[in-house]
Amino acid sequence: MKQQSGFGLIEVMVAFVILALTAGSLLQLSKQYLSYSRDGRAQEVALRLVESKLDELRHQQLSLGYNNVVSGSDTSRLMDIDFTVTWTVEAKAWNAAQGQWLASASGVSNKKDVKVSLSWQDSQGVLNTMALESAITPITPLYAGPFGERYPL
Repeated sequence: MKQQSGFGLIEVMVAFVILALTAGSLLQLSKQYLSYSRDGRAQEVALRLVESKLDELRHQQLSLGYNNVVSGSDTSRLMDIDFTVTWTVEAKAWNAAQGQWLASASGVSNKKDVKVSLSWQDSQGVLNTMALESAITPITPLYAGPFGERYPL
């Protein structure tokens, strides 16, 4: 009998099966990593939206007046994801007798506690939420200082 050199048909078929299984698992892994990347970007966008809403409420207090900062909600669609932003504003008044901030029953308040919440669904359909809290006071900013006058906002 003659000595053969090279690969037989069965050996080549086994190599193709191993290669196909490896490629399939790498494809699944790549798909999972892309999903994680998209969810990470969605979290970053969510954080920026919450921060922007807080800044907007602070600016509204300066431009339109302290009493015009009120609760509300809004929906934004970015990256094919619906982000729902909800903000609650609670007026507080300082109670010197008790030494703490209490909810203001009248329209007079010394500060407003603002909570901005945001919710969205990630690529797996899981509901995610994020919230930031801050306070807004009716104190008007100074337009002059030791280095001269600043123009109003």
